[in-house]
Amino acid sequence: MRQNINLFVKENGAFYFFQVKKFLKIKSRLFGKVGAFIMPEDRSVEVDSKNDLETVKIYLKLKG
Repeated sequence: MRQNINLFVKENGAFYFFQVKKFLKIKSRLFGKVGAFIMPEDRSVEVDSKNDLETVKIYLKLKG
């Protein structure tokens, strides 16, 4: 039952595919068939600051 699905999807900006001509016309990247690629959480990290970058570097060394 769809009502029992506990799914949380967050856009991470990893990649987008769209036709440039339509993007320029519509001025939005959301048009036509929109889909999602579910990425593992450990491969979807936001780096918005120098501190975030240092945290990711440490994580990669540990995982390495």
